[in-house]
This record gives sequence, C-alpha cells and structure tokens, in this order.
Amino acid sequence: MGLLDTLALSRRRPEEQVASLVFYGRESFCVERQPRDRINQWRNWLDSRHFGVVALGYARPGELESQLVERLDAFAFQEVRRIHSSAEFKHCDLLITGKGAESSGSVVKLKPRGEAANAIVQLLEQCDRAPAPWEQITLLILSDVLQTWNWDEFLEDSVPERELPRGMAPELVGRYQKAREAAVKEFGLLRSEDLARGVHSSAGNTSLVASKWRRGGEIFAVNYGGKPGYLGFQFDPQTSRPRPVISEILRAFPKDPDGWRLALWFTSANPRLSNRRPVDVLDQNPEQVIAAAKGENRGDVF
Repeated sequence: MGLLDTLALSRRRPEEQVASLVFYGRESFCVERQPRDRINQWRNWLDSRHFGVVALGYARPGELESQLVERLDAFAFQEVRRIHSSAEFKHCDLLITGKGAESSGSVVKLKPRGEAANAIVQLLEQCDRAPAPWEQITLLILSDVLQTWNWDEFLEDSVPERELPRGMAPELVGRYQKAREAAVKEFGLLRSEDLARGVHSSAGNTSLVASKWRRGGEIFAVNYGGKPGYLGFQFDPQTSRPRPVISEILRAFPKDPDGWRLALWFTSANPRLSNRRPVDVLDQNPEQVIAAAKGENRGDVF
C-alpha cells in the first residue's frame, strides 16, 4: 500500500466531547474551549465586531482540540475564499454550515446584523442535544469587518493541509515526512517574494503575484515552516511564470486540495505513466500527465 492510499485511512478512539469557537481577525485569532461556559465573554466579542469570522465545531471521538482547530481552519479558509468571490457577502452577515472542507457549506443570510450572537447561542443549544454534533461546522461571517481585510495576504497565507490519519503506522509517517523533505531538496521551494522577484513585480505587497496565481488555479502551495511555499517544478525556468500544464493538471483534482499530497502525487511513481513520476514526464509528454491526473479518483486523499 502506498502513502496516498494509507492517508485515506483513519482510526478514532472514544473520548470526551469538546467544543471550540475560533475567532478570526486580520492578524490574530482566539480559541475558546467549551464556549457555552463563557458566553458573557465571547458574546461581547461578537457584539463589538472585532473579529470578521467565527467558527464553531465539536471534536470527533478521539480528536484533540488542536486537531479540531485545524479542521475549523480548513473550512473557514475554504468558505471565506468562496464567499469573497461572490457579491452576496457584502450586504449582510452570513451563517454557513457544512461538514468540513470536503464539501461546500449552505448559506443563511442574517438580517439585522445583531442576530449574530443569538444565532451562535441557538446553535450551541442545538448541538448539545444532537447525538453527533461533530458532523457539523458552523461559520459566522461578519461582512462589514471582512471587507476591511487585506485579501491578497489572507488568501496567500492560507494553505490547505489535511491532518494525517490517526493510527497511521510510525514508519509510514516517517516515509511521508522524508518524501516532503526530498521534494524540497530536489526541486527547491520558492516563497511569495521569490515569485514576485522572478517576474520583476513592482507591487509593494510581495504576496500579490503568488495570490493571483493561486486564485487562478495556475499553481499550488505547500505549508512549509508555517508559511506557503511553491515547489520549483511548477515554473518555467526561462520566464519564472507557471507552466501552463500545471493549471490543467490541477483542474483534475478537487478544489483547494492538500498541497503536500499533490506534491506527493507529482513526485511518486505512477502506474498510469509506466511507473514514472509525473514530474519527470511534464516536459516530454504533458498530455499523458494530464490524463493520469484525470484518472485519479481519490478525493478522500486530496
């Protein structure tokens, strides 16, 4: 069984149920454990509209709070990017519910804006009575606050990364980590400032070029050292711009896939390519690599 197959597996243990509220500001966030016990504190935060996004979720059986926060992060970034591309978020607060970053959430508009805190209170009460509250994640988006954010920095800084399955054998975890480091060593890792410098961008915000290319589906990022990084094989060495074939390959995968798992796909032997690595076939036969990507059917992995 290969690494990508193993990443699709997961085992969980029964454990105490935990709920968290995560408040996202332009540069900070605050995590509240068991928020129902501190309602007076976080209700004031909502009423003051200091934060632009609030995420509510419950831990799955056996899930640590840090893992829950990672799930909330992934869903929040996905939905904020989605809402930002539409006009509906500009006129009222939004309440979004979904089952995580694997699917899009449903949207309810809140009018007037003072309904925000009451909506969260009602959801807490509903989840307390639900047999499996961890199946739902809820986002509250305060639209007037969100419009003040620096979107290029926000979007460039958010790198989807799915957690490794609990119960994964230590030797497989070690192989996964070594494969990541090997890819960085072989192909190099570029930062947003490197991409801006490569095309002689004069923009004061050095993340602008990377943000534009990522939003356009021309490149993908990996989380390296807590910051977005871009493996060098995605770029034409002559122009420093994304290779056109990369965008075509990315369209074959789910929206906002895990960057490292994509990198692993590019740098692992593929039976559809006679056990050659996709990255080694990009120049000679890009159409064959595109066909191999379209043949993948593992959305649970990516």
